[in-house]
Amino acid sequence: IAIAAGMGDGLSAGENTRSAVITRALAEVTRLGVAMGGLPETFAGLTGMGDLIATCTSPQSRNRQVGFGLGKGRKIADVLAGMKQVAEGVKSSRTVLQLGEQFDVEMPIASEVNGVINEGRGGKWVGARCCRHVGHAHSMRSTKISIWPPQARPTCQAWSLVTPKESFRGLPSVMASIA
Repeated sequence: IAIAAGMGDGLSAGENTRSAVITRALAEVTRLGVAMGGLPETFAGLTGMGDLIATCTSPQSRNRQVGFGLGKGRKIADVLAGMKQVAEGVKSSRTVLQLGEQFDVEMPIASEVNGVINEGRGGKWVGARCCRHVGHAHSMRSTKISIWPPQARPTCQAWSLVTPKESFRGLPSVMASIA
């Protein structure tokens, strides 16, 4: 996911887009984790949201650095050749998609990242597509998953992991302008 955020940064898509990518990625990761037996609340804490924010925004994040280079139009081999440490997301991207398939969870952002890493898609093009995914409603096996326990759940639908078409209504047109 940090690779996707880095691609958006490499495209100079802006902080609002990065926030939207992180938000949609949290929903994507949570759907997979819940399907695998995890608790949704886990993903709202430090091990979920906290780690996601850190890895998607930190200049020290190796995965974000990979995405940044890809968003600038560099090839994955060139980006990796210039690194001294391992970016775990590069090797795990295919496995994440396999888990999504195994548990019948749609993983649109992970799919786009995997396309760049393992299928030779261009990072600039996929970065723009990946950022566009944040504005689309994706089907879920359960439409009532929430990161909040019932007693603490805000009334605002935007905090829910449910992705109605009204969420990010204007984002696809914004993203289309940077493609």
